[in-house]
Amino acid sequence: MQPSPSMLLQAACNRLGFVYAEIWRPRSSPNGTMLTLHATSANEDDPEDPMRAFASESRRISLASGSGLPGRVWASRQPEWSIDVRETPANRFVRVSIAKSSGLAAAVGIPLLSPSDSSFVGVAVFFAQQRAQSTVQIMQALGNVGAMLAYHLTGMAANQGQGGAQGQQ
Repeated sequence: MQPSPSMLLQAACNRLGFVYAEIWRPRSSPNGTMLTLHATSANEDDPEDPMRAFASESRRISLASGSGLPGRVWASRQPEWSIDVRETPANRFVRVSIAKSSGLAAAVGIPLLSPSDSSFVGVAVFFAQQRAQSTVQIMQALGNVGAMLAYHLTGMAANQGQGGAQGQQ
């Protein structure tokens, strides 16, 4: 049995010192293709999980290419680091209010690209509770995590496309 994307995000947070992570995936909508929240490291069934409200609020929005941190990473296909999202204008980080109330500060978004053809699979975003600068070591580690997540997600897509339930959340 493969681990769920949520379990992979939790493991990455624990290993790298982040408090919350999420995966955004493209979905077709009447407004064109938008990013929607696919998975989080939060235990959304636990009312005591401090990230539950942030995850819940994030599930209510869809992001166009270029909109918000995930949308900008989608548009550029490049990682983006924010030293402190609490100081970011709402037109650049659309969830700034809930991030503040959830105690989130630094954030980094990384593109998830298919290992087979480099096509866009999604965006992973990791959050810390403190202001933080990017380091070469953390970006290398996140690059490895992103590659693993993309591999997992494309494998899930292949399994689901064949009618299997393996890998579903």
